[in-house]
Amino acid sequence: MSPELLKQLLGGIAPPFALALLLFLPRLRRAGDASRAEAGIGPLGALGLGLGVALGSMFLLGGLDAVLRPVSVTQKLAWLALAAGFAGALDVFLGARPGLHLAARVFVRAGVPAAALWWMLGFLRASRFEETAEYALFIAAAAAAVGLLWSALDLLGALRPGPSLPIAWTASVAATGAALVVARSAALGQIAGALASAVGALALAALLNRRLAARGAGGPVALILSGLLLAGHFAAELSLTGALLCAAAPLLPALVELLPLRRTQPFTALVLRVMLAVGPPLCAAWLAYEPAAADAY
Repeated sequence: MSPELLKQLLGGIAPPFALALLLFLPRLRRAGDASRAEAGIGPLGALGLGLGVALGSMFLLGGLDAVLRPVSVTQKLAWLALAAGFAGALDVFLGARPGLHLAARVFVRAGVPAAALWWMLGFLRASRFEETAEYALFIAAAAAAVGLLWSALDLLGALRPGPSLPIAWTASVAATGAALVVARSAALGQIAGALASAVGALALAALLNRRLAARGAGGPVALILSGLLLAGHFAAELSLTGALLCAAAPLLPALVELLPLRRTQPFTALVLRVMLAVGPPLCAAWLAYEPAAADAY
């Protein structure tokens, strides 16, 4: 590995981890005395996930100029990560104030993904859809799916405080990055590595304070992961089946919460969560490897 490539890779991993961990620290002081329902990452933590991935993407894509003038769908992912961080922070802020109507949170969880994906996948309007209405319907369906994934991940994060779930999510996103690399998009795989690094910071924070839950992380993880998978499917060679497998993977650790698995030892439960979260992306990588190997011959 050349020093230049190593420098670029470290630039995509270290900054997301450091920035996300820095914004988790204020929450650590509060989480120790908080109830389980309150011990989430808070608005700053959600913002840290998005900002961390955006910063890592900037290093990976060649600097600030490439991000300020985005042309490709890969370059636009940095802005998607930034939007995911602010949307996640706003959602956590609204959720902590019962007086605010539920419709506001629904708008954030559906409206922000719709606007971000409409802009990021704009190249599809000319190449895949004959009419703007068809493209709008596709974006609405994709945004609804992102909103459902967002809600499911947040619910799962609230149910299981501690480091085991963030560790499983970190492994799952890293495996998704490997699948994207096999699908002939090294840049998308590297950005997935930046997301895995930011979620890894959450795992470390939860290890330092085992009452800290991943509540609030669902929004940034769901939106950035969905953007990566949509880009991998339409701009690379990730199959629809592979994309769906990778999208469902962070949810599968919930199976450990079912009886009798929930009665297993903590380390065994951690191993099971990681295996469940990593399995589908590895299957997606295998599905992407088969046509790539056939093309080689």
